[in-house]
Amino acid sequence: MARYRFAPGELANNAANLGTALTTTKPRADGSYRLRSAEPSDAAAFAANMAFESVYANTLQLPYPSPALWEKRLADVANGYRVMIVAAQDNGEVIGSCSAWQSSPNPRLAHSASIGITIVPAWQGCGVGSALMQALVTELTHWHPYRRLELHVYADNAPAIALYRKFGFAEEALLKGRGFRHGQYHDTLQMSLWLNQDES
Repeated sequence: MARYRFAPGELANNAANLGTALTTTKPRADGSYRLRSAEPSDAAAFAANMAFESVYANTLQLPYPSPALWEKRLADVANGYRVMIVAAQDNGEVIGSCSAWQSSPNPRLAHSASIGITIVPAWQGCGVGSALMQALVTELTHWHPYRRLELHVYADNAPAIALYRKFGFAEEALLKGRGFRHGQYHDTLQMSLWLNQDES
């Protein structure tokens, strides 16, 4: 997970404003961005973003994934097996993404989705993560059958944990030594959020 900081009122938009949130440009001193669904042409950008140590080191993924891996994931988006939202600057540069996918092929677990989020270093701490999470949670609540969202995050990643808590994720377990990072085993937290089917 990427590093995050928060500004007061950052989560003020509610689910009813999702349509606006996905098309509105967000101001920033040195640029702006908008949220949109991921596209097949984003594969190279995703691979490049995962080459930053401050990005991949805070995920449970290996560094430097190939564009081919992202092409497969983006094909899953096109086929409806994965939901992926990106934050892109006006020039088209992808600065962050979040996604959700079915945790298991077991039909008894079909209501559960795993999620992940990454932000490029220059945009970490600028509210991009909050905007992406808000859009993802709202889309999953209103347009997909998922009811339980789950994730694993390094236990020392306080900014990411704070982001998840802001959206109602609760800690379920501390998993000792689950993640391997920088040559050592690190604890991770398992967190989950139960989506309210009747949210409006």
